[in-house]
Amino acid sequence: MRIRLAHSLAFISVLLGSCSNPQNNAEMEDDLPKLEELQALASRQCECRLVGFPSQGLAKEFDDLTDGLGAKAFGTASYPVSYESVCFSKLEDDCVLTGVVLNGSPNTTLCTAEQGRELEMTFEAHQTDPFGPTEQAFNAAQNRAKEIQNETLELIRKPDCS
Repeated sequence: MRIRLAHSLAFISVLLGSCSNPQNNAEMEDDLPKLEELQALASRQCECRLVGFPSQGLAKEFDDLTDGLGAKAFGTASYPVSYESVCFSKLEDDCVLTGVVLNGSPNTTLCTAEQGRELEMTFEAHQTDPFGPTEQAFNAAQNRAKEIQNETLELIRKPDCS
């Protein structure tokens, strides 16, 4: 009986010793980048690419911050707008948006969820055929995307992208 009790106590102490200290978990979480910080960086990098400025420095900073977070890229297959994201397993699978694409328009990429919704609303406002997309709706969304790109060009300066 004593041997069994000793083995049980030894097993419990090993088990408890292998559990992480809650204080250490809190400290490790404090070391992780905040999702808001990652989203701001991803949006800025996208905006710099959008207007044609080099964004390698921002890309490196994003990669450095997310190294070891279990990053996986995802994209939606929706029409007329698809959303591209990177999700992080170490951040409870939270994601940051990395791009918004107007499907069928190869050089039409935007950067924020708001811009994506704006394209969707523009498309829907000009959609006249209930059974499928119309050229009129697509052209209106493409024109709005170009306007958003031009607005972004006015806001972003090259030093913001280094």
